[in-house]
Amino acid sequence: MSYLRHVPWCSFSEFNVVTEGINSGTLLGLRHALNVLHIWMTRLPPSKLSRSITCTHHLLLAYFEESQLSLALALMRFVSLVSSEDQDRIKPYAAQSLLSLTRKVGMPCWLADLRNDIAHGSLPSIELLERGFWWSLECVRDFWASNTSHFSLICVTTENSFASACAVVDSFLASHLIDPKICCSSRLDELNNLFGDDRSGVPLIQYIATSILQCSDPKLSSAPASLCQSIESLLVYVRQKEHLQLLILQFILNVRASTGRESLCTSLSLAWVTALCDFPARNSNPLCKFLDVYCVKNFDWRRALNHMLTVCSIHNYDLCVGVVRSYKPPIEYSKQATILGHMKIFLGINDSSCLPGEKATSEVNRRWLRCPDACWFQEPLGAVLNPRSSAKHHDFSFTGNAATG
Repeated sequence: MSYLRHVPWCSFSEFNVVTEGINSGTLLGLRHALNVLHIWMTRLPPSKLSRSITCTHHLLLAYFEESQLSLALALMRFVSLVSSEDQDRIKPYAAQSLLSLTRKVGMPCWLADLRNDIAHGSLPSIELLERGFWWSLECVRDFWASNTSHFSLICVTTENSFASACAVVDSFLASHLIDPKICCSSRLDELNNLFGDDRSGVPLIQYIATSILQCSDPKLSSAPASLCQSIESLLVYVRQKEHLQLLILQFILNVRASTGRESLCTSLSLAWVTALCDFPARNSNPLCKFLDVYCVKNFDWRRALNHMLTVCSIHNYDLCVGVVRSYKPPIEYSKQATILGHMKIFLGINDSSCLPGEKATSEVNRRWLRCPDACWFQEPLGAVLNPRSSAKHHDFSFTGNAATG
């Protein structure tokens, strides 16, 4: 069973920022910790967060508001949520008194009385509320400190396992790309354990894709099926771990605008895109034997299309067309024609200037200069190239609404 869950922090360093800010005890450190917690509260709903994180946010927010009422409400929430956490999780229908619950979690009796005064009596003085705030802050520091030490240990373990896995991948590729018949049972066993840790799954897939593109013979760019055949055992293990769709996506994400048409990255990506399209149709393709239903169903076509539209160039035009044609769920033919039509205008491609047996990827002189950082699909051109025009004189027909061009 997977232990993965959604968390609001992007990395361990971001979690450590809050810990350091709370431990500092200074206004600047507490303010910085509060700003980070503000971001976390927008990423996930409070019901998906730990009660200690939610209470820390409420306490710091009330403290900087400098409001006696806000601080009183934050303290009341803190005592109620922290003291009843075990009861809500273990025995949700067995209610106990607040005093007994606070004793179990190690809270002083005066803090429970302070909570009862806020809920049922008069509002305590600001001095007493500030004393309760600093005691509560000291209590949540234990939560942040213990989790920080736990995360640091996990990071060290993950980095060590990732480094070992990368060494195995390098050794495997170095031997199998030279002689695919080499087979070592111990190395295959190591490959089988590469993806045992879910935390290093995606980074390891990125490393495998980069290593394949860098270590491979440039002559294999014209024969991507032969390359995949030489590393068949590695692809089989990746498929068994249900990561093959991520590996194919990484090949596509490595394509750049300056990547040559005959490069290994472009040819390998185009071969896998074709295989993803041929697999459901049961067409003959040597790469289809590496695919399965899970891989084809879970491939991220949206991310692949967005990347190819961003790096679209005359060199990877065939791959862009392949991604548009193979997109799942299928794009309507009229929309495909619109996308490819704008792409041809952007790249200066004119089908009428090509001979009947020629590939329609010839580049003609452009009548305008484009910014190299421009993303053509974000700004509709509003013009459609007239296919009846000659190669020397372009005839443009503008639509009435540029947004629908």
